[in-house]
Amino acid sequence: MAKLARLSKADPRVRDAANYLIRHVPEKNWRREIAAIFRYVQRCIRYTLDPHDIELLQSAYVTLKLGYGDCDDKCICLASLLESVGHPCVFTAMGFGESEEYSHVIVDVRGAGEGRPIALDATEPYRIGWRPPGARWIMQAAIEGR
Repeated sequence: MAKLARLSKADPRVRDAANYLIRHVPEKNWRREIAAIFRYVQRCIRYTLDPHDIELLQSAYVTLKLGYGDCDDKCICLASLLESVGHPCVFTAMGFGESEEYSHVIVDVRGAGEGRPIALDATEPYRIGWRPPGARWIMQAAIEGR
């Protein structure tokens, strides 16, 4: 996921999409930039499961073009869009059962000038900052490099 996000954030089509989504946001209003991009991925990219017994990962551009993906695809898309306009992100994988198996992923973002990371779960109809309750296992992976 991190590798796809690193590649995707440098894709000019992804950067153009991000800048289009924030075109009406006042300059340097980082929180509103994050909100505009988050709302788009949350509301306009359909949550769809992967094919049975196959784990697929797709680039941000593919997700934008198709208009659908599962939680990891939506996270790759969301993080790539955000990172392409300067907002550092981390993937946060979560497990909810007794085993140490991860079954969901969200994005934690730090907007320029923001102190604490902001949770973004684009697969649920909740606002910025909502985090799925009851996670027993948590692992984070940064999206660094080029």
